[in-house]
Amino acid sequence: MFKGMKKSVSRMQQKALSAMGKADTTVDVEFDQHAANFKEQYAKTKKLSKFVRNYEKAVADLSQAQTGIAEMVMDQYESHHAMYGAAVKYEKLSQEVEALRHTLQTKFEEGFHQPLADYLGQYKLAESRIEERNKRLLDMDRARYELKGMMERGGAEPTRIQMSKEREEIATQSYLALNQELLRDLPTLTSDRAQFFSSLFANVVDGQMFYFQQYLTILGQMGPALNAVDRFEHRGHRWCITDENNSAMRKSVTPGDVSVGGGGGGGGGAPPQQAAPAYGGAAAGGAM
Repeated sequence: MFKGMKKSVSRMQQKALSAMGKADTTVDVEFDQHAANFKEQYAKTKKLSKFVRNYEKAVADLSQAQTGIAEMVMDQYESHHAMYGAAVKYEKLSQEVEALRHTLQTKFEEGFHQPLADYLGQYKLAESRIEERNKRLLDMDRARYELKGMMERGGAEPTRIQMSKEREEIATQSYLALNQELLRDLPTLTSDRAQFFSSLFANVVDGQMFYFQQYLTILGQMGPALNAVDRFEHRGHRWCITDENNSAMRKSVTPGDVSVGGGGGGGGGAPPQQAAPAYGGAAAGGAM
């Protein structure tokens, strides 16, 4: 534990010296480019996974809204109404839509998320190796800095000089070994993505097509139950509450008034003017 803390302090000191220009810093342009490409690709891949999760959430929201619509439609009809059977069927089909969502979720989990998580395991390993490589670089630069200072000051015992040289050599070889490994692995890993992602791409699209084709098939069963419904019947539907001009709300009550209700009978007022629909469709029956 103490050794680890000592190394951490040494690395922090080396960073500070480099920042102030008091110590040399090893720069590997080729590695830095590969590391930047790796970091960018890793971030984009995780972002892709997030988008697919968001897509699943949107489908779940759609399914929840479908269920809610069906429940509220059911609430509009008494059991003796002609449309009650259609409402019951719609509610039942909405349950099938929810079951369909679970099927899609399974397809995405098996055909996308799990394979991607397995594949990204090597990205996590590479990320940890990059961190270790950067630590070893600091250790190497620190060892070189200490050896250089010892040689420039002079007067050090030969044994101390030899020990410092050995530390510098071990730190250098340790750094170079891992750096060379990453110089091979990082470009190989980032260029491998196209080969790997083809099947995942296809699985996502297959899942999308499956979901909406099945969704259409399920809701398509409502067609016969709704064929006789005039899609524009609502445009001529009259209000059923007492007309505004005859409402008791607009009348003043004086002593001796017998009636407390509005005059002029019941409803029958015209509804607010409704704009013609922007879409086409038959006036009665058929899809809009």
